[in-house]
Order: sequence, then C-alpha cells, then structure tokens
Amino acid sequence: MEEIIKQLAPLLNVLSPVLLGLLAYLEFNKKNHREEHNDDIDSRDKLIESLRAERDAIYQKWLSSEKLVDELRKELNGKKDN
Repeated sequence: MEEIIKQLAPLLNVLSPVLLGLLAYLEFNKKNHREEHNDDIDSRDKLIESLRAERDAIYQKWLSSEKLVDELRKELNGKKDN
C-alpha cells in the first residue's frame, strides 16, 4: 500500500492543482451564469413596468376619448331633440 502511494504521489501533486483550478473555473462560471440570470430578470422586470406604464397611458387616452365621444353624442342628441 505504501508503495502504491509513493508511486501515485507525483501524479497527485500534478493533478491536484489542475483539479482545483477546474473546480474554481466551474464555480466562477456558475456564479457568472447566476448574475446573468439575475440581470435578465431585472431587465425583464423593467420592461414589464415600462409596458404597464405604456398600457396605462393608452388606456387613459382611450378613456378620455370615450368620454369626449359620450359628450358629443349627448350634444348631438340634444340638437336633434330641439
């Protein structure tokens, strides 16, 4: 057993930094992927908010135009009755 360990020691000395480097690289990529995902979520949320604001503005314009149409109908009906 001791002989096997002595034979594997140089190999382990070479492989351990490589494996640690690989693990660090994989962890770094995982962290970057999470950050990109969070950035995507933030940009999606901002887009949703801007679209909601745009929808609300369009709705308000539509509502005011409907009120104007109703007023004009009332005025027209009043002229027809006279």
